[in-house]
Amino acid sequence: MEKERLPEKREREEVIYYQEDEIDLYELWLTLKKRWKVVLSTTALFVLASVVYILVAKPVYEIKTYIQTMYLGGDIGVKPEKVKVELEIRYVLQSNEEENEFLSKYNAYLDKVELVEGKREQTSDTIKLTIISENNKNGISYSNHILKQINEEYAPFLKNFINSKEKEILDTKSKIKNLKSDIEQLKLRKNFILKQEIPNLKEKIRFNRERVKKIDELILNYRKAVLNYQKTIKNLSFSLKNSNLSESSSLLLISQISQYENLISSLEKRIKELEVEKDRIIRETIPSIEKKLTELSTLKIEEINKSITEKENQIQVLKKDIENLTTLISPPLTKNFEMLRVVTKDSPAKPKKSLILAVATVSGLFLGVFLAFFLEWIENARKRHTQTY
Repeated sequence: MEKERLPEKREREEVIYYQEDEIDLYELWLTLKKRWKVVLSTTALFVLASVVYILVAKPVYEIKTYIQTMYLGGDIGVKPEKVKVELEIRYVLQSNEEENEFLSKYNAYLDKVELVEGKREQTSDTIKLTIISENNKNGISYSNHILKQINEEYAPFLKNFINSKEKEILDTKSKIKNLKSDIEQLKLRKNFILKQEIPNLKEKIRFNRERVKKIDELILNYRKAVLNYQKTIKNLSFSLKNSNLSESSSLLLISQISQYENLISSLEKRIKELEVEKDRIIRETIPSIEKKLTELSTLKIEEINKSITEKENQIQVLKKDIENLTTLISPPLTKNFEMLRVVTKDSPAKPKKSLILAVATVSGLFLGVFLAFFLEWIENARKRHTQTY
């Protein structure tokens, strides 16, 4: 009997195995609904643990301070790489010290020193200090302390550079006076052309352009008159068709029509004359005057302007030299180490509460779902085992 039942058992096991390989979303939902307490309790446990950690953990603030290196005449006076190494040796805690051990005076420590690419020729002229502190105020105080120590160490480099540039400024000013007198003479010659000949030519151009506008107005008025006369002729012609009209009245109408036609012919002739005059002014008169104006400006003014420009450029170069020399010894081209900005946050860097809560919630939820399915699988496996044997 046992041997005869074996095929049936095998068939049932195969069917069960085949059915278990299929994924039924509704059954999964029923499983989660059945064991929702497991999912909820696991998630709550993780969230509670994260809340306890957040309450127990000591808040730590991160202050990022950006310090620009020394500049002498626009060039980097001290290599930032050198300063970076010195700061790391002097201020950064050694690896054998604990990360949460603060300096007793400022309750802060320098955690990291980095070089940041600056705006000047895309060089790394900015040093970024990452300071860990129990509050932002102490972190900023510690940043100022570090900056003060650096400035005191490299201050002597500034004095020698400034003294060497002040002497060059006095030698450049005397060369400017001679060039200014030459420019005044050239300007007198230029003013005569600009105030006499060129304004006269411009006035002629303006006059002709106004003449063109008046011609356009006349043409427009004449054309309106032509249209009115044409309407009048049309009305007279319509009246002429009246069969009850006497011969004398017809002759009078014909005479009036002839007069209006003569007026239209005269106006059209005048319009053509005005259009010819307008075209001549636009195509010949104005371009001729503009050509003279251009030639005058090119041949005479250009030469004078060229001489003036050359001398003015020489003066500008000399003034620029003085300005550059003055600027070279003044901030920001010449300056000691400078704090650009301090970046702080109101919320502590550690612990990150929202991130911890989010990770704990998601982790607890996933583990709760896994436990729910795992418990359901154990229960189903136990039932199948009981039914089989």
